[in-house]
Formats: sequence, C-alpha cells, structure tokens
Amino acid sequence: MSFFARFFLGVVAVMILALCFSSFISQQSEFERLLRDRQKLERQRDQLYQRYETLKGLDAMAESDAYLERIARDYLSMARPGEILIITD
Repeated sequence: MSFFARFFLGVVAVMILALCFSSFISQQSEFERLLRDRQKLERQRDQLYQRYETLKGLDAMAESDAYLERIARDYLSMARPGEILIITD
C-alpha cells in the first residue's frame, strides 16, 4: 500500500472520529437541555397540583351551607324567615 493511500485512509479515519465526537458532544448538550426542561416542567406540575388542591378545598368550602349563610348575612344583608334584621351603620 502506498504512502498516499495510507495517508488518505488516516485522514478519513480522523474525519470520521471528529464527526463522531462532534455528534456525541451535540447529543450531550441536547440531553442536558432536555433534563433542565424536564425539571422545570416537574416544578410547574407540582405548583399546579398544590394550587389545584387549594382551589379544591376552597370549592368545597364555598359549597357548604355555613359559608353560603355567612355570605348571605354579611354581604347581602339577608336573614332567615322569621328573623328580624337590624342594620347599624
């Protein structure tokens, strides 16, 4: 095998290794970006779940008779039948 053939094969091998290394670095960078995105989405999911639980508790409270009665009495100045409403300023 001549010197030029070996030299050509060596250059081709170096180019292939450089392309493989470049591809590996690119994949690692993409993997790290995806990992950061995943962690961010997991934090957002946890925050939304906490908010959901809070709102679910508020919804249950808003549907209770005691809460509705309090709103009717305090903000709407309503009274039950037979009760006398006294308004003071």
